[in-house]
Amino acid sequence: MGDADTARKYYRKVYFLAPMTASAKEAEAKLLSAGQTLTPNDYEEAAVRAEKLLAARSFAEASTAYSDLINRFPMAIRASDHLGRLRAAAAANNISEAQAAFSAIPASAKEKEIAFYELTLLYARAKQWQAARETAGKMKEQFPDSALTPKAWLDAGYAARDAKNKSEESYFLQTALINFPNAIEATSAQFETAWQEHETRNFDRSSKLLIEHLARYAARDTSFR
Repeated sequence: MGDADTARKYYRKVYFLAPMTASAKEAEAKLLSAGQTLTPNDYEEAAVRAEKLLAARSFAEASTAYSDLINRFPMAIRASDHLGRLRAAAAANNISEAQAAFSAIPASAKEKEIAFYELTLLYARAKQWQAARETAGKMKEQFPDSALTPKAWLDAGYAARDAKNKSEESYFLQTALINFPNAIEATSAQFETAWQEHETRNFDRSSKLLIEHLARYAARDTSFR
């Protein structure tokens, strides 16, 4: 009996700590053959499985695991769990789930600024530009001094560039430059905006922007020299 109990505990630990591995598959088979349930017994088992699935980039499975965690152990849930749920849902392109996770994170939690960044990027990559603008705007209001705030605007602009949406790219990058003129994170935006103007043959404007770029950032960042 003692050996069987030790084996059961071992296989459960492997199943929850190392999901999506060959060892976890073996542990799952052993547990099921012994008539054991794969349902988490407590918050710790459920939370660690969700975290490990997210770390393994098994986003759909992680999203399901986070939902199960929150439904089974609502009183034990932390802001970090909702952030993990948001990240998993965002990576799985589940916007409604990501929105619910974002809303569940208290405004006072340190995870909230990261959640703003993740949600802004999700909207931008989904080409929901108005939602991306509004979320980035609220992030600026609530976290004006966070280094993640200019990054959210810039990365939304780069998502627009990848989507070949020049107007949204210009909006996000130029707004970042206006709102965060001294942020080192805006170095690339200054250069990208100058290049946009160059491509449209607005050489006076592109030259002005490039000179401003050199004056503002060159002493601190030489990435675009």
